[in-house]
Amino acid sequence: MAKSPLSPMRPATEAAALHDALRAAVEVLAARYLEAYEREDAAGCAEAFTLTARLDHPFGAPALGRDAIAAIHGEWFADEERDKRMWAIEVEPLGEACLALLGWSAETGPPGEEPPHRTTGVSLAILREDGREWRIHRMALVPGPD
Repeated sequence: MAKSPLSPMRPATEAAALHDALRAAVEVLAARYLEAYEREDAAGCAEAFTLTARLDHPFGAPALGRDAIAAIHGEWFADEERDKRMWAIEVEPLGEACLALLGWSAETGPPGEEPPHRTTGVSLAILREDGREWRIHRMALVPGPD
């Protein structure tokens, strides 16, 4: 019987190595997503998600599936958002999946506005391994108080 990543029988060093590997995978995924976002490549952003992913956000109905996730990203590109950043706050194994709390921020408003306004928030995501890559399967965006 295979041990679950959360098994109490898993040695601490093995659990730490798994945690480090998951964090590295999440950071690679975030970097790929941000590269696509910077290019305003909606389909590229959607590639960070599984085919049947769900993206909950406070700006409308949930986006269900990659096509809907690409479409909502296309709408977001019109929001004059720049210097988007994303980082892993916490990453934990969840059976054969991964739970990630991500922080994000971006400058919003007209370019050159002084001082620039930075919007912040967090996203809670469940990731699944798709072949050799981790992809977002469920995500909820939670904007900060700004």
